[in-house]
This record gives sequence, structure tokens and C-alpha cells, in this order.
Amino acid sequence: MLARIAAATEPLRAEYGPSSAAVTADCEVRDLIAAGVARTVAAADVAAVVVPTLSGATARSVTRFRLPVPITAVSPR
Repeated sequence: MLARIAAATEPLRAEYGPSSAAVTADCEVRDLIAAGVARTVAAADVAAVVVPTLSGATARSVTRFRLPVPITAVSPR
């Protein structure tokens, strides 16, 4: 079932990159951080991204950019 869903949605997925998720003037600080992470990954040769988070919201913001590297979220909870 999940393979069928993935096969249907992957062709529609936005390409990776800083412009693939909108950052507007009224966005949260975590969205600005996520955009910075995406730009850094685009400009540098990184193996993975580690995202510190309390609630998981920052990690979710970073994953919206569909980065081509593994993303690991760490939390004290």
C-alpha cells in the first residue's frame, strides 16, 4: 500500500532547493532557519543535517525542503 502511494506521489514532489518551500515575511523563525539550512546544503558538500528541536516543528520545517541528505532530529524529550 505505501509503495503504491509513494509511486503515485513521487513524480509530483517538488524538487529540492531553497525555493521549493515558501518563506514569507510573516513566517516563523524556524522557517527562516530551515531556509538557511536548505541554502547551506545547496552550497556546501554535507553528508547529513542534524536538527535540534523541542517539539519537532523545526525538523518538520527542514524536511519541507526535501533535502538530498539524511535529516536527523534530536530532542531532550
